[in-house]
Amino acid sequence: MTWRVSLFGKGQTALEHDGMSLRPYEMSQSSTGRVLVVIPCLNEEQHIARVVTKLAAEADRVNLKIVLADGGSTDRTRAIVTRLADLNRRIVLMDNSKRIQSAAVNDAVRRYDDGAQFLIRVDAHADYPDRYCEHLLKVQARTRADSMVVSMHTEGHTCFQRAAAAAQTRFLATAARHTETTPEAAGSTTGTTR
Repeated sequence: MTWRVSLFGKGQTALEHDGMSLRPYEMSQSSTGRVLVVIPCLNEEQHIARVVTKLAAEADRVNLKIVLADGGSTDRTRAIVTRLADLNRRIVLMDNSKRIQSAAVNDAVRRYDDGAQFLIRVDAHADYPDRYCEHLLKVQARTRADSMVVSMHTEGHTCFQRAAAAAQTRFLATAARHTETTPEAAGSTTGTTR
């Protein structure tokens, strides 16, 4: 099953939704600071090269460090990531011995944070739009959101996968800004966009 990630609406990016445009090379290292991208993975040889290559294409423009946290893959995932890391210093293979996605993200932040201003968690078997990280950072700069969740359109290839995909597809994105730690403040400025 493949997840196709979209920002704000089916086939519509956040920038199109807001009538904004992202000119080539508009984002720069100095405009965003360092960005840590964490991709938990396990046996993703069919998808991993495509996802990492797409993210790596924007790595210099937005100062990305891409950490693949492998939970013990038994297929060719580790070999593919090792080859990609040999070609690009911004890509790192990390062992995720706990084999839990949240533990992988936490461990990657502890080990590779290096002063990152942003954390973007990416799924290994999803298809992301071009310049995905740049788009997220542009929306974050405009909204000043502390956390962003984007919509996902799932696509299945077998009968079971198509049924699961239909149950999982959502066309909703949420951005939240929390300026205080009280429960009242946490819910006071949450916005939802279709």
